[in-house]
Amino acid sequence: MVNVELFRNEGVPEANISEYLILHPKSFTANRFVEILRKVKGMGFDHLESTFLKAVHMLTIMSEASWRNKMDVYKTCGGWTEDQIQSALRKDPGCMKASEKKIMAVMDFLVNEMSYDSSIVAENPIVFCCSLEDKIIPRCSVIRVLVSRGLIKENISLGTLATLVDESFLEKFVTKYEQEVPGLMKRIGLGQNILWFWDSGLCGSWFKLPLFAQRILFFSLSALASTPHRSFYSTSILGIISTAAEEK
Repeated sequence: MVNVELFRNEGVPEANISEYLILHPKSFTANRFVEILRKVKGMGFDHLESTFLKAVHMLTIMSEASWRNKMDVYKTCGGWTEDQIQSALRKDPGCMKASEKKIMAVMDFLVNEMSYDSSIVAENPIVFCCSLEDKIIPRCSVIRVLVSRGLIKENISLGTLATLVDESFLEKFVTKYEQEVPGLMKRIGLGQNILWFWDSGLCGSWFKLPLFAQRILFFSLSALASTPHRSFYSTSILGIISTAAEEK
């Protein structure tokens, strides 16, 4: 395949090429492939990094007009300079996959609601790859409450906010402060499949359990909450929580 050879000629690692070929086989047949490859190189991407191929993929699935429009949105909405945009792209080309509407919404929330400087947002383009409703807003809501109560000193870094796995975020910012801030778990916006657990009235017993037991039971409840037999299974698990807490 000619386009594969082009990657090899550029020194792209064979492992990266193989992974990319499996994930995005259609990208190798793009009509503008040579032009796209030249553009990615001109933007300063390191051919040894996975972001090089990610940038190629972004350009193959987007029209030039769409690419330019999104670049303009980052400039006008975020006030980013050309250098800031290029730096953000090199860190995570996936930020160009976000719609123009989402780019504006994320920027507006982080800058105007959470008071992050737009330059800080530019340094963490991964936030545009996250769900605003399901991750960014709920997590920021929790952090804002903790800051206002003096439980943590300041907003956490956007990189941490966006990349911390759910289990770690819950452990570090929710369960740790649930006693001081009752109802904090509701602010995380875990959805209807989890909030019913809160409404069961057994959260008090849950917090008496060892941390490892909290984790296991919480994620078991999370998985079972969406099953057709939720009521049967949840009753059994909640019974375990209550009994274990009493024995403790």
